[in-house]
Amino acid sequence: MDAETKGLLYTMFVAVFGVLLIACANVANLLFGVTMARGKELAVRIAMGANRFRVIRQSLLESLILTSVGALLGVALTTVPLRVFARAITPLRPPAWMTFEMGTDMLLFVIGVTVFAAFAAGLLPAIHATRSDVAGVLRDAGRGVSSRNVNRVSRGLVALEVALSCAILIGAGLTMRSTFEVGSNDFGVNKEAMLTAFVNLPNESYPDSEKRRLMLDRIQGEVVALPGVASAAVSSSLPGMGTSNSWYGVRDRDYVDDSEFSFGGFTTVTPDFFQVFGVQVLAGRAFDARDVAGSDLVVIVGQRFVERNWPGADPLGRQVRTGRPDSESPWMTVVGVVDRIEMAQASDVGGQPPEGMFVPAAQRPLGGFAVTLRSTEGGDPLLLASPLRDVIMRLDSDIPVGVVQTLERRLRDVNMQYVIIGWMFSIFGVVALALASVGLYAVMAFSVARRRTEVGVRMAMGAEPGAIVRLILTQGSKPLALGVVVGLGLAVVLGKALASTLYGVSPADPLTFVGIPVLLALVSFAALLVPARRASRIAPVVALRED
Repeated sequence: MDAETKGLLYTMFVAVFGVLLIACANVANLLFGVTMARGKELAVRIAMGANRFRVIRQSLLESLILTSVGALLGVALTTVPLRVFARAITPLRPPAWMTFEMGTDMLLFVIGVTVFAAFAAGLLPAIHATRSDVAGVLRDAGRGVSSRNVNRVSRGLVALEVALSCAILIGAGLTMRSTFEVGSNDFGVNKEAMLTAFVNLPNESYPDSEKRRLMLDRIQGEVVALPGVASAAVSSSLPGMGTSNSWYGVRDRDYVDDSEFSFGGFTTVTPDFFQVFGVQVLAGRAFDARDVAGSDLVVIVGQRFVERNWPGADPLGRQVRTGRPDSESPWMTVVGVVDRIEMAQASDVGGQPPEGMFVPAAQRPLGGFAVTLRSTEGGDPLLLASPLRDVIMRLDSDIPVGVVQTLERRLRDVNMQYVIIGWMFSIFGVVALALASVGLYAVMAFSVARRRTEVGVRMAMGAEPGAIVRLILTQGSKPLALGVVVGLGLAVVLGKALASTLYGVSPADPLTFVGIPVLLALVSFAALLVPARRASRIAPVVALRED
């Protein structure tokens, strides 16, 4: 597992931990409510000499029982969805290290998380219960009002929930947009009706360039003659699946230091490559019979290459070579410019494809290469798989043929990590949004219930129902606004951590950073509106009689 993948997994773990903290904040708020409901009882016990440690222990035990029940339900409810999710991504061929199963190590992890959640959720209410002003608690309990300190802490927890939810939702939005960009990207080629296969020439049988070139020509000549094949090409890699990257420099440019050299993709292709993939030659020519071993080295570059190195100038006849100042690579002359074609794998470049260079296979014979067949109109490319294997077997039975699949399927398989990451972050985001909304609703509903007397007095003195609704909404909006502001800051950090896995989306994408807070605010406002409207309907006589 490379460092980038580890970084991604750590980022996802942080997101999971954020969802856990949201759940802990919800439980803590629940326990604060229980503490307030039992405030008089606890105050009397402490006033009569009860040991504070025993009160804290009792509160933590209640928290542990609550989280344990939740853990048991979570494990039970996870089993089936986990199998469904694992089955759903199986066609995507995830890497061997990516498994989804409930083993002993996961159960131990659940136990550890349960204990952590019990302390994270129960410790603060427990400490608060033992440090409260006994006289104040008894006085407040008798008057039916809430402790301001408890309300502040409770709303602070809500702000924490909203902040974490905002950050996780923005991360989910970025990854989902990235997944959409990858899925809709054609990499500059026509992907339909294409069959691909990877072939390796054994070094023992093909030790030199001339033998490799002859076999490569024979393979292409045989497969293009197969019934149902419209055209065929051979290349060192396929669009969107990764290619060799190299530093390069252009002639007649002064480079002050190594940092001024550019990094570009380097692909070896046969003359029919651009025709097979439907890539237009914008200037100059494609490779042909002139580009053979012993002739002047030539190169075809992509449009982005020209825009970077010779903007507004004619690139034909210019020269480029791989490497930096100490390079001994020969100069290659630009003979053509092609339209956009992205050879690099999306996950290798963080959404920024390098400039492309293409060289003729006749001048750089390949030992391992991809064979691409385009089927005739209306033909199923998979029907060409067996004839392709038969041709290569007939030419040399020692040549292995692997990964025979359509180009569309290959691109889906290669970029499956975007789909999986998008799904996971979306699940995290939905859970976080639900938890934060429930937490906000619960806090405000509890606050309204504890303030029935106050609300009744206000209405008895002439307060309109609309004024009561505005009062509750204003009080609930403060932790919401604070949470969104803090969440945007956390989202910036999360976006930078996800930058290497995003494709076609900026880590600070304006649409996501504006849309998600608006969505969160609307959902939270709906959660606030229910207790606010309930408060406005309290009958003053009933509220005062209950007091």
